[in-house]
Amino acid sequence: MQPAYNKEMFKSYPVSKDGLYNDNYDAISYTFIDPIVLLYNDGEIKGGLNSIGGDAIIILDNSDFKLVKHE
Repeated sequence: MQPAYNKEMFKSYPVSKDGLYNDNYDAISYTFIDPIVLLYNDGEIKGGLNSIGGDAIIILDNSDFKLVKHE
């Protein structure tokens, strides 16, 4: 996604020596439980106000990236 407001880019994310990559999860999901909206060149990611959260950023098999929009 590489939005312009990021001061540090991680071109090989999620590959890293620290973090969750070496644990070899089938899926890792991130969402915001906050009414935040993040803008990037191809659209936006919205947070939510309840325990479900908003849109989900999902990494599958340590390689595939998906953005799941919460409607």
